[in-house]
Amino acid sequence: MTTENPTQDLHKRQMNINAHFAWALAMWASAEAAHKRQNYLLAAVGYYYSAFHSGFAVVNTNVSIPKEKLVQITHSALKDYLEPLLPAGGMWHYELLQGIREGVNYLGANAPEGKLRIVRGNGFVLDLGGSKFTFERGLQMAQKQSLSFFRICLSVIEAFCAKNKIVGPRRGDSHWVTEYLDEDFLLGVVPREGDGLEILKKAASLLQNELTTNPTDAEHVSQ
Repeated sequence: MTTENPTQDLHKRQMNINAHFAWALAMWASAEAAHKRQNYLLAAVGYYYSAFHSGFAVVNTNVSIPKEKLVQITHSALKDYLEPLLPAGGMWHYELLQGIREGVNYLGANAPEGKLRIVRGNGFVLDLGGSKFTFERGLQMAQKQSLSFFRICLSVIEAFCAKNKIVGPRRGDSHWVTEYLDEDFLLGVVPREGDGLEILKKAASLLQNELTTNPTDAEHVSQ
């Protein structure tokens, strides 16, 4: 039985970081396309999963976590691994997104009669930590907070890649998608026609646009 050396382990982590972060970009761009077309159910789920995969990429920067644990990971395990790796308050964005996604997936925390009223036409109200807001407002928050979480994750990834001299996503890097990930980026998943073109363009441009800024107007549920 052979033992994998540290260089091989680092290379596998590099591949995992890049794959999951690229997948996160695609998830966010897909959610954005759905949001613009008022496909709100898919948008809410997509914004959360963009955070899940960017968080998965970050967890790979902790070399004390055995690589076997990083093949597939549960939502609760990801949160446990992720929280120590982020700056104070960094998990707030993730937990908000998870709350919105769970509210949509499970049709809120209402009693059966409340759930039936929703599908019969009543408005959808999300309740997170005692704060209630409309479904539409929840989507706006999900869009904004998913980008904030992306920026936090990207800072951790950039530092890890620079320290270990490996290729990874970087803000302002116009070559990472086309040169490292290849010109056939997501070819087998996203079609080169219809909405696919918009999704690919948005995913590839995030590092040059939305993720290069650091807004200071972080929004909390209580607001």
